[in-house]
Amino acid sequence: MIENGPLLVLTPLAGMTALFFSEPYKWILLGITLIAAIYLFYRHEYIVSMKYHVGEEQLMIQHGVMSLRRDYVEMYRIVDYDETRSLMERIFGIKTVTVYSGDRTAPELKIKGVDNSLDLVSAIRERVEYNKQRKGVRELTNL
Repeated sequence: MIENGPLLVLTPLAGMTALFFSEPYKWILLGITLIAAIYLFYRHEYIVSMKYHVGEEQLMIQHGVMSLRRDYVEMYRIVDYDETRSLMERIFGIKTVTVYSGDRTAPELKIKGVDNSLDLVSAIRERVEYNKQRKGVRELTNL
């Protein structure tokens, strides 16, 4: 809803407007409406199929509609976090948490649709610190 809001509104309007046009334009507009509807259905299924799991040692994101993919990030590789809330996210009471890591395959993971009352960053941070201590990982910074 948040990312595809304008398209959600315009697709049915385009379909209804097509009824008022003459023959060639009517079918073109209906074709565009059908393509937009298929795209919206795919996006919906993709978003609904996303699953996040914050484990003790790994952060896992599962996504995909026709094929399934799981991305794993070891907790000790996570180096930074970020929380953002767009206007639409603020209206719906959700946020996006971005996790930055030293992982080559997933250096930036966006966890979208997190309930705003959930302090996910603190939970991840605690597990990151625990895993860094357990594995003896030291972080070097330029001061």
